[in-house]
Amino acid sequence: MGLWRIPVLLAGEPEDCGRAIEIFSSERFPGLRSVGCIPPSRLLHMSGTHLHRMLLARHGAARLLLVMDVHDGDGRRVVEHVTRTRLPFSLMPSMHGLPLDHGCQAYFSHDAMMMTFRNNLDRPVHRAMKVALDLFIASLVLMAIFPLLALVYALVRIDGGPAIFGHMRIGHNGRPFRCLKFRTMAVNSDAILADILAHDPQAAAEWASTRKLTSDPRITPIGRLLRKTSLDELPQIFNVLRLEMSLVGPRPIVMAEEVHYGEDMEYYMAIRPGITGLWQVSGRSDTSYTRRVQLDNWYVRNWSLWRDVVILVKTVPAVLAQKGAR
Repeated sequence: MGLWRIPVLLAGEPEDCGRAIEIFSSERFPGLRSVGCIPPSRLLHMSGTHLHRMLLARHGAARLLLVMDVHDGDGRRVVEHVTRTRLPFSLMPSMHGLPLDHGCQAYFSHDAMMMTFRNNLDRPVHRAMKVALDLFIASLVLMAIFPLLALVYALVRIDGGPAIFGHMRIGHNGRPFRCLKFRTMAVNSDAILADILAHDPQAAAEWASTRKLTSDPRITPIGRLLRKTSLDELPQIFNVLRLEMSLVGPRPIVMAEEVHYGEDMEYYMAIRPGITGLWQVSGRSDTSYTRRVQLDNWYVRNWSLWRDVVILVKTVPAVLAQKGAR
């Protein structure tokens, strides 16, 4: 019900405050609720008593959150002033592009701090833990869903075509592999596509722009259900057991999609692609491709075994809600 969230007063420019609110409102766990945003310059003319009165009485805030660049002259003066008043405060500096797991070291009698950033995936023991988690859970899942796999296999085979196909995708360190899926399109899908592109100018324009069709006639009735429920991706459990994929990671992409990643392909290739990931629990097709790349980059920079567990847990309601499914 949100009754336990801590009310905070933000100090910063409106754009920075809006970004901060978006960040801590995206998750319930930080437990923060904005009660307003004021310009940092207002703080410079207030004593500690006035700051307390303004926070607690006027705004009903329990904490002051500074959203500003501390290296800027005004920002530095605000931080020094608030520190002199001995008012407890929080600071949200920009950490864009940096790993969030880091070590801090302060120096005795100096106003200096050294932050050491590290990528957890560079540690062999962490990579081994991720593989162990993948193999353990994938084995349990395979035993649990084997009857469902057999049923879907039989339903897809009704039209006489193969039930499973492997599409070439880019894997760890750029190695290509066959990403397994249940077939969701008609056996003669190429002929159907050629016919509709030749006779439907609107569909041809959509295909030329996105390489997708909103109402794709190639998709079979069972295939439409499999896509909507993400059941078409169940065979990828075998990719995990063959160590071609992971349970959690960036979604596997084809060669043509490399252009969307640019220099960030190094993030993508640093880890095995996943069956699920941040993109899947963040709306899937409802998010832009640029946002998808950002999510993949964040995941690789800030990987931890606990985050894998959280994403796996979040995948269940995301799939059941069918949010962003196509």
